[in-house]
Amino acid sequence: MPSFLDIDFPCLLASVLFFTSDLLVLVGHSRMNAANNGADFKTWKELDPEYIEEEWRRRAEARGYNSSALFLGAFAWFSLSIPILNIAWILSSGGKRRIGLHVAIAALAIGSSISELIARLMILGMENIGLWLARDWNLDNWVSSDTSNDGMGWRVLEVAYMMSHGIILWVDAFEWLALFGIFVLIYISMVADGCSSAGEMNFSMRWAKLGLVVGALSLLAFVADVLRFVSWRTWSIVRMFVMVVNTLILFPIWLIWLGRQLPMIRSNYENAQSKERVPLNSSNTAHEASSIVVADVGREVT
Repeated sequence: MPSFLDIDFPCLLASVLFFTSDLLVLVGHSRMNAANNGADFKTWKELDPEYIEEEWRRRAEARGYNSSALFLGAFAWFSLSIPILNIAWILSSGGKRRIGLHVAIAALAIGSSISELIARLMILGMENIGLWLARDWNLDNWVSSDTSNDGMGWRVLEVAYMMSHGIILWVDAFEWLALFGIFVLIYISMVADGCSSAGEMNFSMRWAKLGLVVGALSLLAFVADVLRFVSWRTWSIVRMFVMVVNTLILFPIWLIWLGRQLPMIRSNYENAQSKERVPLNSSNTAHEASSIVVADVGREVT
């Protein structure tokens, strides 16, 4: 029975990064909402300059939390690819069983991890530039020649901010769809193998079922991302709820559970592969020895 210290490091790292980044997101949103002075969504849609300026002030106050969350989240998704690739390789017996299914798992893991890494770093850069513009640049008076503030700069900044986030909106949506696909394919692979085959190393079936729950919630998050254009406030709340339940609670538990299993399963798999190569090496040695004997006999005859 493995101890708590016998845990796969990439799994532990990914779980800590996911938990910390999502916790920072919640803290940042809480601070921004606490500083909201009662302005509503309609005021934001009207691009009221005073409201937008106040919104950027709140974003500046939460900058430390949001920037840290984006940075940690980027590397959380990148580190996730390592344990997922381990799972795909072991379940496929080194690429010998159901190659297409396990290649799909690996492709989804690599594609979602790299795209999410790039997307979050892009958001981090855009938000920092936006905060710099809001702090140091003239956004109050662009049109009028007098000293009155037309607020055109604040409107342009907010529209550019929304457009830049729209560029990576579907990247964020794809991450949830990719997670759904990964968990479903892992479960299908384990059901096809049989979770209680004697003499074989296997992942826990209860762990795979927990992955299905995480996958179902990930699919709900994908739907919420798509439907935010129908009702932004309603589906943003749904997405936030899924994030809390999924990536703050269930997903780290799934990763820790995986990390407890992976070292022993990987060790058993490597030992099994080594034993399979021994007879082949022995037969090669015997063949080489017989070749030497035949060569010696041939020299004596000549």
